[in-house]
Amino acid sequence: MQDAYKPSTFEHGRGGLRRVQTRPHDAAWRRSCRPTLTSGKATSPPNHIAEGKVEGRAEGKAELLLIVLESHGFTIDDDLRERITSCQDLEQIHTWARRVATADSLDEIFT
Repeated sequence: MQDAYKPSTFEHGRGGLRRVQTRPHDAAWRRSCRPTLTSGKATSPPNHIAEGKVEGRAEGKAELLLIVLESHGFTIDDDLRERITSCQDLEQIHTWARRVATADSLDEIFT
């Protein structure tokens, strides 16, 4: 008699590939990321992955904006640094970045 089906995957180790049983939370995570069918219509996986990507992009662009501001000779105080790094709106960050090229003061960029 065969054992009940147990999810498994392969890992690369010293002796080459070996089959290992996946942890229960791994299987749950994989299921949550698959599209599912409800009444014959596909539904999207949870939005947390897409949200994480957007947050990561905004974080990276905010850091780049700080570098550009400092390279243009602007002094960034803690309040402004917090305002920039906490911004999750990519369009707003892009607007600020475009203004840096022609601005003579921080007020021209952030008002």
